[in-house]
Amino acid sequence: MNKLLTLSFFTAITILAIAAEEALTVKGLLLHADANDGKAAFLTGKISEFEQKTSKKGNLYFVFKVKEDDKTINGFSHGEQKPPLKVGDKVEVRGIFRKSKQVGELTFKNEIDVSAVKEKPYGVKKVN
Repeated sequence: MNKLLTLSFFTAITILAIAAEEALTVKGLLLHADANDGKAAFLTGKISEFEQKTSKKGNLYFVFKVKEDDKTINGFSHGEQKPPLKVGDKVEVRGIFRKSKQVGELTFKNEIDVSAVKEKPYGVKKVN
């Protein structure tokens, strides 16, 4: 019985540690870019640029930048951000970070893709 209680306790602690995911800063994410490449990332910061766009095929998408001092993370998502973000908005960003991503002839650096993924809490939201 004692072993079962101990196992249950450590399982609960592990679950709580995973649930209490700690947000990275822009500098923190870039400092550990190699380790975070291709992985889910949780970032907080302020919007320095935001633009809602429509592709040549008519698909909605948006791009944004989260800046801290002289360091910047680029953001991308399919779809539409409602309400649109404004420069200076404090945000939480969850998505897949890529140090470098090739799309056709274009190369994107230090980008977090927040496109909605089924059963994943990816996205960007304004916080107070």
